[in-house]
Amino acid sequence: MAWWNEEVKGNPKAAVIVIMVLISMFAFIYVRDCMRTHRKPNELLNQTLIQHPERWNEVKGQTEDWYVRGVSIQGHVFQGVDFENTEFDGGAFENVIMKDCNLHGANFYKTQFKNVRIEGGDLSEMSVSHANWEDVVITEAGMGGFRTEYSEWNRVNLKRVNLTTSPYVSAFYDVVMKDVLIEESDLGPAIFTYIDAKGVTIIGTNLSRTGRRDSPSKKHEHRFIILNSECGPAFREDCEKKHANE
Repeated sequence: MAWWNEEVKGNPKAAVIVIMVLISMFAFIYVRDCMRTHRKPNELLNQTLIQHPERWNEVKGQTEDWYVRGVSIQGHVFQGVDFENTEFDGGAFENVIMKDCNLHGANFYKTQFKNVRIEGGDLSEMSVSHANWEDVVITEAGMGGFRTEYSEWNRVNLKRVNLTTSPYVSAFYDVVMKDVLIEESDLGPAIFTYIDAKGVTIIGTNLSRTGRRDSPSKKHEHRFIILNSECGPAFREDCEKKHANE
């Protein structure tokens, strides 16, 4: 049964709270996008990321404006880089590896990821909006409070990630997920809202506290395959459906 029905149905106060949270979220997105339109990027950081990415930590420490716009990086390995609270607007990361990097609170808006591998590090409270992720692997990382909205995930693999490393709840909102694999992870109280699941396989993962609200749109698919996982109310039907076919 869907998370909305389990937690909110028959509880008017809970329904009002959920609606207020959604309205606040949309208002925040609108204001944020308007501000982003008129903001100028930090040219020093832009040029450093393009020409001397190995000096990023040093240069970032010299400024308090961590806003990067329209930068595309190809074929680079980032080791222990501090991207904490950096805002990326546009651009792309392609054929990139990030090892033990700090992405805590980083914000990626319309920033594309293609053939990206993230190993270890902290992705807690990282935000991804209006972005396309293609052939992305994230492994052994903390992702508590991770948020993504209005995005597409194609062939994305989350392996041994922990979504309980922040007091904030992780949220996946209006994301198209195609050929996504989540394995050996703990999704904690993350909430999946209006997910167009065109093939999501979940293996050996803790879903006991994970919430879910499916879209009423007939265009959205809900193809979840769940194996050897601890399921809560939100995904129990998918778990039972799979077990019945075994």
